[in-house]
Amino acid sequence: MCGPNKFMHWTRHMATVPKGFLRYQVLKLLAEKPLSGKEIMDKIQEQTEGRWTPSPGSIYPLLALLEDYGYIQQLPKDETGRKPYQITEEGRKFLQEQEKQREEYNQTSLGLFTPFIFNHTCPQIDTQQAQQIRENMRKIFQTLFTLRQHLTQKPTNQKIQKIIEILQKITETLQKETEKLKEE
Repeated sequence: MCGPNKFMHWTRHMATVPKGFLRYQVLKLLAEKPLSGKEIMDKIQEQTEGRWTPSPGSIYPLLALLEDYGYIQQLPKDETGRKPYQITEEGRKFLQEQEKQREEYNQTSLGLFTPFIFNHTCPQIDTQQAQQIRENMRKIFQTLFTLRQHLTQKPTNQKIQKIIEILQKITETLQKETEKLKEE
């Protein structure tokens, strides 16, 4: 059996939210439209499908910092009594730089995630075969990141449905192979 305990140990000691994620998400949301701190927290919770909601203790200090840097500005209270924030031109420039860096990171660092699967924790698999598995997994991750970027820019129901069908076929095939291995 491969060593899942080593992998689980590693993931337990990693931050659950990558560094810079919240700043990036806040700026990205404010680039769409002005939002209050509460609305930002709600949107992030929605985007993460309820898996994570930033706390007021992380959102409001970040908003203050972004305002100090000149990336956002607070607007007067709206009809609900909330104070929305909007992104500034300086904030848009910074966001564009962050998006470029994020894309470069995604393209170059995906290989960092795959070595933990089928590596030293799984000595029963031949080294060359493990390398082939990792390389294909890296390509899959890279393709999914690129796909997500393109789909969010130009989404159509037809394109999304096609991707869903492809992913379902891949998942079903891998699940069938896994079941066969369990039965052996």
